[in-house]
Amino acid sequence: MSPDPTPAPVPSAPQRPPDPPERGVLLQALTCFGCLGLILGVLGLMALGVRSNDQATRTEPAQVEQTLQAIVACQLPSGYRGFRALERGGRKVATITPHTHSGLEVPLTGRLTLSLWTFAPETSREARREELEGYWLEKLRDHARKTSRRPQVTLPEPARGTLALEVRGQPLEARTLRYTLGEGETSEEVLLLFAHFPRTAGGSEEIALSAAASPEHFDRAALDAFLASLR
Repeated sequence: MSPDPTPAPVPSAPQRPPDPPERGVLLQALTCFGCLGLILGVLGLMALGVRSNDQATRTEPAQVEQTLQAIVACQLPSGYRGFRALERGGRKVATITPHTHSGLEVPLTGRLTLSLWTFAPETSREARREELEGYWLEKLRDHARKTSRRPQVTLPEPARGTLALEVRGQPLEARTLRYTLGEGETSEEVLLLFAHFPRTAGGSEEIALSAAASPEHFDRAALDAFLASLR
């Protein structure tokens, strides 16, 4: 019996020559760029989600500080009653409250904007008046500049008057300034109202109300409802 034949050696796979240094650097760079692109893509999706959530939040009923970001219109939505005072961040602001859902706040859709201000008792009446009027007049100038598309505008002399109000059962006389902005068919009237509330017993703050509206949309019933909500 002849011996088993010796198996033929299996040829080994050809050895792959090492990558040149330039190719290794290129692959490493491509890998880094790929990771960077992935990170940027994830961040982009996150930013898009945040933006979408922000836009959704803006369109949903939410609390609104009525400190006149623009001269906007004033007509209460159907089913809502007046205003109420709200303490936020140490500053009192005015919001509207729905008649059916207590605590839910929604923005106004008309031309009345209210703002509540608090002053230390040592603040002079002249200083309070200058701050209140200066705030609203600057808003009026911004509105007039945007409407007329002019870099500089001069507000006309206002028609001055008074409005009888009642706060906490006490009569109160508010000052009014009526401005006419623009000329001709594009002109519009804005009524500013300023009132200083009687101080409550033991109160250390002077509270003032200011408001802006077009005269034809000045909702006196809503204003009275707001004043009646103050305690």
